[in-house]
Amino acid sequence: MCRSPQQVLQCSFFGLCVLNDLLGSETVVANKRSFLQKLRDFVLTTLVVPLGVVRLWCSVCVAIKNSEPQWALFLLLFCCSCLVFLLH
Repeated sequence: MCRSPQQVLQCSFFGLCVLNDLLGSETVVANKRSFLQKLRDFVLTTLVVPLGVVRLWCSVCVAIKNSEPQWALFLLLFCCSCLVFLLH
């Protein structure tokens, strides 16, 4: 079975989150954060979110290029931008 790098990253990150839930901590105090929590947060901010955003924009750009009602996809692009902005 051939696995894409994104699938490997998703499974690894999910496993890391499960390990953190079972063995780590969820504290917000900087000195008391466990190694698993620090690693999970680092992987999330450096790999998972940036690669997910790039994949989203690539998918939207391909959809815009290959579609007839371009106004609908521009609206989708605008809504996705607002959602990313609001959740950040």
